[in-house]
Amino acid sequence: MLAGLLQLLLFYLLGFIVTTALHLPIPAAVVGLILLLLFLMVRRSASESLLDATGKLLPFLPLCLIPASAGVIRYGALLQKEWLALSAAIVISTLASFIITPYLFRFYRRVLGASR
Repeated sequence: MLAGLLQLLLFYLLGFIVTTALHLPIPAAVVGLILLLLFLMVRRSASESLLDATGKLLPFLPLCLIPASAGVIRYGALLQKEWLALSAAIVISTLASFIITPYLFRFYRRVLGASR
């Protein structure tokens, strides 16, 4: 499990290096996760230690959403002013993801299934 945590921290560090070097307006953690995704896609599998570490961390994922939801409170006036546009964006994006997800699943299942 320790090796899996080390891998996660390494990809976070790589994300930090990339965002700092390229002056990207994207959080380092997001870039690190994208790099991890690319690494896992190339490798086509995850190590047991990475699976173990992510399995242990997954139950704590909702805790990461608390700061973001608490930060929304600071923008109460803006939310009152733009509630209709925000609500429409949330509904439309949710519906779009519900519609697109099955097609993406079928596509990737066909692509990845053919190579195995």
